[in-house]
Amino acid sequence: MDRVIDKITRRFTEIVPTEQTFFLCVDKPGIKNFNKKLIMLNYSLLSPFIKTDLMFYVDKKKLYIWFVKEKLSAGKIYIPEGFLLFKSFKNAQNVIVIKENNSNTTFIVIKNGMLAAQTIKNKETDQDEFIELLKKEHSLKESETVRVESSKTLSININDSIKFLLSQLELDFSSIMQNVYEQSKLPVITLLVILNIADFSYYIY
Repeated sequence: MDRVIDKITRRFTEIVPTEQTFFLCVDKPGIKNFNKKLIMLNYSLLSPFIKTDLMFYVDKKKLYIWFVKEKLSAGKIYIPEGFLLFKSFKNAQNVIVIKENNSNTTFIVIKNGMLAAQTIKNKETDQDEFIELLKKEHSLKESETVRVESSKTLSININDSIKFLLSQLELDFSSIMQNVYEQSKLPVITLLVILNIADFSYYIY
């Protein structure tokens, strides 16, 4: 059953590579309901992209924002690769996650179980030297370093997929569906399908 859910979740989900995003972490504002429009209004000026869209995730203490260059199209759930790297090692408390591709290297810093930084460096960067710099910058006295070969091996939690989908929706509908999600007795995979159709319809109309 878990494999079936994983396959269906991945079918609806698109992982956005770290090199296509700009990451911002801020203390969680005293706001009850978060939505994309509100976050865009307050934080879009911090994005290096002229025309920008975003993905966001809220936990107990922090608001995580990933800006992208282009408008995210409808019909998909977009999850930042940096978020998946973070969630895969969140329980490690203090860790630096490294993932290389053909042209650059991603460094994810997790401090006290929270995502502290996402940095992209070119292949020529001295990794050992940069890791030491990150440790000093984020005061990581005791930490471990792990390497990830491919994002394909990272698990996608269906509850996280739902949260990212809700964050892509607009004001009123997002609030309504968040309440439905929290109180619904429907299997989450059924709700995922309903939400995806609703999101697609919203952009059409």
